[in-house]
Amino acid sequence: MTPLMHHWRKLLAALVPGVLIIGIGLLSGSQLGSSPGPRPPTSTPVPTPTPFLSVTDIATGVDHTCAAIDDGTMRCWGDNVSGQLGDQQACGTTNCLAPVTVMANSAPLTGVLAVSTGDDFSCAALSGGARCWGKNNEDQVGALCGLAGQVDPCLDGVLVGNLFSAPSLSSGLSHTCVSTVQCWGSNILQRLGLGDNNNVNSKPFAWPVCANPSCTASFGGVSSLDVGDAHTCAVIAADGGVKCWGSDENMQLGLGKLDIFTPFSSPVSVCETGHYQFDCPPLTGVSAVAAAGTHTCALMQATGGVKCWGTRTGFGENGAGALPVDIAGLSSGVTAIAAGTNHACALMSDGTVKCFGDNSLGQLGDNQVCGMTTCSPATVANLNNVISIASNVDHTCAVKGDGTAWCWGTNGSGQLGDGTTDASLVPVKVVGFGP
Repeated sequence: MTPLMHHWRKLLAALVPGVLIIGIGLLSGSQLGSSPGPRPPTSTPVPTPTPFLSVTDIATGVDHTCAAIDDGTMRCWGDNVSGQLGDQQACGTTNCLAPVTVMANSAPLTGVLAVSTGDDFSCAALSGGARCWGKNNEDQVGALCGLAGQVDPCLDGVLVGNLFSAPSLSSGLSHTCVSTVQCWGSNILQRLGLGDNNNVNSKPFAWPVCANPSCTASFGGVSSLDVGDAHTCAVIAADGGVKCWGSDENMQLGLGKLDIFTPFSSPVSVCETGHYQFDCPPLTGVSAVAAAGTHTCALMQATGGVKCWGTRTGFGENGAGALPVDIAGLSSGVTAIAAGTNHACALMSDGTVKCFGDNSLGQLGDNQVCGMTTCSPATVANLNNVISIASNVDHTCAVKGDGTAWCWGTNGSGQLGDGTTDASLVPVKVVGFGP
């Protein structure tokens, strides 16, 4: 006991007789009686971070965009006039400027592996098939919608029947094909490749290679398939050859013909040189194909270069017409391609993106550094670590390795997903995805 404590004890004993003073502490931290020891440190609970949504696949429609999410759900944004966003028009019948959740039977659609978008309709590849919704005036959803027959639009969506599988799928203006080469929707301009010219088909039809009498051999497996506005092209796994069918109005089938542009109801080989009726050495060694409204592009497996064909020669995004030609500046280093109406884009091996063609609406994403008309491949501004790309009419989107999505170009319906309807000359981040 310190002298000071002893002094106070004697003083209190004198003032309060008969009271035993056991101890008194005047120093910081002392207590009456024995000390219980140091107090445990206090801590504030650390809140569990909210997991962010990561995009795994993306598809651009005419005026809307959809994305598959890493939790198996799906989000869409943009024009919703026909219910193509899959939210049963909960956000309205016009434009949804930010992603909304795709629903199925009043619950979020799950098990989504890949997505595709057309003109006012959308589809999802599921582990056991596919589901489509939206505009249905030409049987775009691939099955009967509604108990009383076809309903247009088909807001809740339906499972597409009779599919072998749907590991991946691609949609055009009014038809869809899966990688097992089964197609459904409008057959105007022979776009289904079934050897007939029916306007619509209410269920998917397999692409039997010998669907019409002129077909004599099976093509085997398909390694890549893409649907344009009114034509479809597929890469044959065995040799990397390309077969196309449907409209050839813009020489997008690559047949070397410059005459009347008649549609083809059965698949025909893209010519490397010559003319399909005479001497047509087929284009081979292709790893992927991208089809658009008026042109088609191919990614070459050996070189990583790009070849294109079609009639949009004035826009610089494709070749000299009816035969494939190399795209200057993209002779190597390309890992994926995507095509819009008058432009196309290439994903490079270093994670950047180059786009070429019409830039009047900012489709190339280079802040119009190269100008507002026609451009050879220009690097998209402020974009790296990209793992996939998708293009449609006048807008393009990219998925980065961190799960974010970025879009650029026209935005009149909110298809860029940044919460506005302002067009953008450079990529803008889609709200709600990634860190």
